[in-house]
Amino acid sequence: MQAIQAVTPTRAWRAWRVWGAAALVYMMAMVHRTSLSVAGLAAADRFQVGSTQLSSFIVLQILVYAVMQIPVGLLLDRYGSRRLLAAGIALMTIGQLGFAFIHSYPMGLVARALVGLGDATAFLSVLRLAALWFPPWRNPLLTQLTSLSGQIGALATAIPMARALAHLGWEQTYLIAAMLGIVAGLIMFFSVPDPPPSPQHAHPPVLASLRACWGDAQTRFGFWAYFSGMFLPNALLLLWGYPWLIEGQGVSKQTAPLLLTCLTAASMLSGPVVGVLAGRSPRLHVPLFDGFLYASIALWTAALLWPGAAPSWLLALVMTTVGAGFAGAMLAFEFARSAHPPERVGTALALVNVGGFISTIAIVLGIGLLLDWLAPGGHRSDAFRIAMALPYLFWGIGWVQMRRLRPGLQSTAG
Repeated sequence: MQAIQAVTPTRAWRAWRVWGAAALVYMMAMVHRTSLSVAGLAAADRFQVGSTQLSSFIVLQILVYAVMQIPVGLLLDRYGSRRLLAAGIALMTIGQLGFAFIHSYPMGLVARALVGLGDATAFLSVLRLAALWFPPWRNPLLTQLTSLSGQIGALATAIPMARALAHLGWEQTYLIAAMLGIVAGLIMFFSVPDPPPSPQHAHPPVLASLRACWGDAQTRFGFWAYFSGMFLPNALLLLWGYPWLIEGQGVSKQTAPLLLTCLTAASMLSGPVVGVLAGRSPRLHVPLFDGFLYASIALWTAALLWPGAAPSWLLALVMTTVGAGFAGAMLAFEFARSAHPPERVGTALALVNVGGFISTIAIVLGIGLLLDWLAPGGHRSDAFRIAMALPYLFWGIGWVQMRRLRPGLQSTAG
């Protein structure tokens, strides 16, 4: 791969247009990814499934996403972001159309797998475009703005989708989501240019790139940072936030989407600030990440230990802090990005991304299994208190690994 060239000031407007069109596809990918966040209870009734089977929709979707990250990175180097984003939005549209009309649980799994397959192309494609069209010092901010575009998509699955399900029903709600994805794909296709052809020797051997990336302490630190920081906001947004608030905390169906919106809004507001700080002061990356993570753990502990149902103000504070932690978790990509030359950056970013979704898969499935085991006949209020303590296991694993790698990270970072 050739060295990344920054755009000139006269072409800056085109760089933002290209990034914006690609980010629009990522926004719709997040709509599709989180479309079960407020539809979990309705999905359980529609497909006649329990908690474990319900969580398997998300587990399979995210498993496909995680498995495809490294192949997507390699395909990006070969074919560019435009083709992968177009293929991704087509797969997500097919998956959502199927999910709109089927009633069979096995076919529902197939539909969610297609959504995960298409979703896998979006985030890395946008980050790669940002790296090609903007100077390196802009990367932290562009990473946060890309995440922000995704959070706007997640926001659309809280209050708007909950109301659409209530007034339009299941089929029309998912049909509209699929059609909006097609519009985003068309805008991207006519706005993002094809990449220039690359010589064959520009693509390093796959195994060599993987060994070089994983052998670096900063890549592994980024992997475990994303592992630790992403699973809780993902689990709440993708599936378990809405049922936990209603069944575990006694929140009304009108208030629960508002609380989930606090999570998304906090991420949206904090992301650009974190991006600017990270771009100006790289030495703040670790302290910023630690601060967001420890704040999330502290507030989560307060909510779980509160006698009875936690008050609304505390739940809002929990959601706000966890949402801000989403922006902090995005710093994991900067640990890896700064340690590798351009020809390995895609692979390094893919490895970091896998870490967050491995923990997401495990936590979403684990909570479902615990709920079915603790409350097989329903009445899950007390079961939720135990099941939602599962994050401490994953935080502990991540903390041990990051402490072990920190000396190497410091020496690498200088």
